[in-house]
Amino acid sequence: MNMDERIKRINELYHKSQSEGLTDEEKLEQSILRQEYVDSIKRNMKAQLDREVKKKLRREVLARRAALTEPERERGNLLITERILGHQWYYLSDTILGFVSYGSEICTTEILENALQDGKRVYVPKVEGQEMRFYRIQSLAELKEGYKG
Repeated sequence: MNMDERIKRINELYHKSQSEGLTDEEKLEQSILRQEYVDSIKRNMKAQLDREVKKKLRREVLARRAALTEPERERGNLLITERILGHQWYYLSDTILGFVSYGSEICTTEILENALQDGKRVYVPKVEGQEMRFYRIQSLAELKEGYKG
């Protein structure tokens, strides 16, 4: 039963309770439907709040990242690149899912180039409409400007 059908049934049971009364089974059904309705409202409110909190956090993190100085950004790029390329998971992997840098994100060029040179299968995302799909690349020269650069 979808939410519209539940609401309709809640209303039917309410009107019946006012006009002629409900059986024990109908009272139980009414109680269950009302609880499901309240739970649905709570879930929707929580999801909305979670989205708002996430949006706020994302804005704060992006602002901090954008405020990094060029030396801080370069140091971060170097540390992350070294950590990834030096990790055992990198060496043990034959497939790498990466992303192409955009804006103030860390530069992933060296990571992607190394993975390709090491003979790994490299996949990067492309946003198509509302979906994100991963595509295998053989070279960074294949990349074209897309959704975010």
